[in-house]
Amino acid sequence: MAPNTETKAASIHYASYYGDIRRHLSTEFASEIKWLTASLFALNAGGIASLAGTTIFAGGNALPVFLFWLGILSAFAFVRYSLRKTLQFVSIISSLKEQYILGAVSGELNGQVIAELEKQKDALTTKLSGPLSVCSFMAFTAALLAIGLGK
Repeated sequence: MAPNTETKAASIHYASYYGDIRRHLSTEFASEIKWLTASLFALNAGGIASLAGTTIFAGGNALPVFLFWLGILSAFAFVRYSLRKTLQFVSIISSLKEQYILGAVSGELNGQVIAELEKQKDALTTKLSGPLSVCSFMAFTAALLAIGLGK
């Protein structure tokens, strides 16, 4: 059986498409995560640093410090979770690209493998990214409120 030239052409197209997606995601993720993480860390670490020389910190009111620390931990959790999900997505995209490259070479696609990879890609979710980043910001806000109410 001769290789299918239409399959080869489509495979080349999709291999390029998935390569572009992977590059775009990697670039966007890196810049967005840097900005958001730096902001969350700066807010909460700045809060702790600003309390270091105050009577609130020295007077034993640990609640604001705990809340700022919770904000930092939430930011770390957000970064770790988002990174793990992005790496999983990039891995699936890379596998899809590989399947299409193989199809471009052979003229035949393994539909079962591609369907399974598409299913994995569609099932991947980052549903905790938003709540984790919001938790970090809310911890900062609650710490400010605790400082204001403590005076």
